[in-house]
Amino acid sequence: MIKILVIDDRKDNLISVTALLKNLEPEYEILTALSGNEGIQLAQSEQPDTILLDIQMPKMDGYEVCRRLRAEQKTKRVPIIFLTATKTTPEDRIKGLEMGGDTYLTKPIDAGELMANLHAMLRIKKGEDELEYEKDLLEEKVIERTKKLKELSDKYFDLYENAPDMFASVDSKTAIIHRCNRTLAENLDYTKDEIIGQPIFFVYHPDCIEIAKKYFQQFADTRVIRDAEMQLKRKDGSKIDVSLNVSAVRDEKGNILSSRSVWRDVSELKRAERKLQEYANHLENMVAIRTAGLETANKELESFAYSVSHDLKAPLRSIEGWSTILQEEYGAQLDVQANQYLDRVRSEVQRMDTLIKDLLALSHVGLLEMRQHLVNLTTVGETIAARLQELEPERQVEFSIQPNLMAKADHHLIEIALTNLLGNAWKFTGPRTPARIEFGKINHKGKPTYFVRDNGVGFDMEYSQNLFGAFQRLHKESEFSGTGIGLTIVQRIIHRHGGRVWVEAELDKGATIFFTLS
Repeated sequence: MIKILVIDDRKDNLISVTALLKNLEPEYEILTALSGNEGIQLAQSEQPDTILLDIQMPKMDGYEVCRRLRAEQKTKRVPIIFLTATKTTPEDRIKGLEMGGDTYLTKPIDAGELMANLHAMLRIKKGEDELEYEKDLLEEKVIERTKKLKELSDKYFDLYENAPDMFASVDSKTAIIHRCNRTLAENLDYTKDEIIGQPIFFVYHPDCIEIAKKYFQQFADTRVIRDAEMQLKRKDGSKIDVSLNVSAVRDEKGNILSSRSVWRDVSELKRAERKLQEYANHLENMVAIRTAGLETANKELESFAYSVSHDLKAPLRSIEGWSTILQEEYGAQLDVQANQYLDRVRSEVQRMDTLIKDLLALSHVGLLEMRQHLVNLTTVGETIAARLQELEPERQVEFSIQPNLMAKADHHLIEIALTNLLGNAWKFTGPRTPARIEFGKINHKGKPTYFVRDNGVGFDMEYSQNLFGAFQRLHKESEFSGTGIGLTIVQRIIHRHGGRVWVEAELDKGATIFFTLS
């Protein structure tokens, strides 16, 4: 509801104005006051929308009432219409406007003029109220934004000052430091005031001043420096190993205002690198010592192999020769059991000779120099298969060798490995008719993996851990010949190629040997 306050020292004027307003705007609430003080108090408590104020009043005239109303926060924006007598001079009107009045009405009051002015004042009041409301909202937003900006500024300042890296802003023309963070000052044992205002070269160790000048010139040309290894200087002259990055700070138009230098302390990294290098040198020294030891051991092994090949085999040949002569010349004079003993001696001599040959083959595998190149494993496998069939043409064995099997390997060594693998498959499929042997390649865990599979007698996987040990046998010698050294040779060859070898088998259902190469 709209409130109109009428202030006049004459009661009849109050009654007439109230009656006029009620007649024209019945919904208005009309408040009245017979003095300036009463009017001021009523205006403070009721906060009317417009005040009709008589000028000529005792004790406190309308001008003073207007001045006081304008001085109060609650009433400073309330429209005031002065009610004046016909004798009021232009000077009086000017004075009223200067005191804060909005307009004048001359008594006796014309109803139309009163309502026109009243409506105008109410519109002004409404607009001012809306503006004040918007202003208050805007002020709240400004206060809130200012608070957030301060929080962000404080956060940025804290991040800048206490960042783990060292920062400085540098004039890109004069090279003078005009800002730095606390981290830089504390790391160099200076105060910020001691650093700011100094040339950028002040923070660098004398050992890298010239490099720093080159980088400063490089920045002038490229506007960027990335991961440059430098050394800063503490106040006591000691060094700090750092990684330097420099970028340009630009204004909205892209003009360069300054450069921002960022140093990261890499002292620990450098110490770790030095220790790593020391350890690497130590390892190289150890490798050299071990290599020399291995070369000595290899020479001793070659000497031993020669001894085995000549010194140990010579007595075996003598035993073989004398037992053969004994059997040929005196066999008829010996009974059956004695001849069986001689056969046993000759058989064991041959077995010992085979063992010596296998030991020599095993030692040679480790001594042979590796010469890796692209090898056609299909061709190697087919050659070995043909050789096995020539040895026992009466056997029915089906070979399935995958075409175009190519691998980077030492041709001689991989041929030895495949000879053992395919030879084992041939041997252990002896009881099978028909026998089947397969050589191919699959992808196992993302790596090319080769395999030799057979449908032979197989074995129990419980004993597979013994399969690659020297002289380890899973079958009786009376069932299958051999010394148990073949898969040991295979494993050593595969390991020399950087690969691995393993087996899957089932008793009476065959076996599959898998291997990879580097």
